[in-house]
Amino acid sequence: MAVPDELKGLRFACECVSARGKGYSDPWANISQNKLLPNGTKEEILKRYYEPNFPVIKAEEHAEFEAVCQELAKRVADLFEKKRAQLERTFNKTDLAERGWAFSDITQYLYAAVQRGARELLEERGVLPTPEQHQNGVRWVFWAEEPSADADK
Repeated sequence: MAVPDELKGLRFACECVSARGKGYSDPWANISQNKLLPNGTKEEILKRYYEPNFPVIKAEEHAEFEAVCQELAKRVADLFEKKRAQLERTFNKTDLAERGWAFSDITQYLYAAVQRGARELLEERGVLPTPEQHQNGVRWVFWAEEPSADADK
């Protein structure tokens, strides 16, 4: 689903419906956009027929990372919360309120923009690998997590 250069496309929270690329918040987005698996059977295909060629993080491995990941999540949340007043002041400089929107209507967008920006900076610094191009021409990074024993089925 390519957007002609002369047209502007929107970037949605889920890239599976976004006309703009340069991201992989959902690793299946490019697969969906290119109609490689259009009927939503990706999990079943991977689970029943193929051995994954990407890391699968098992529940016990997830548990090993949990404390560090929660510490990082808390720091990011604290920083985002600390910057809330500055973000609201910036919101008030836009015409979003005049168009009927509240600051709370765009907070998920703002967080996604922070996350996307951090990922891009970490890729530029070499801390995170950039998405590699696969045989089908799509660039993606993918992993999967094994559900914990108490997860909803």
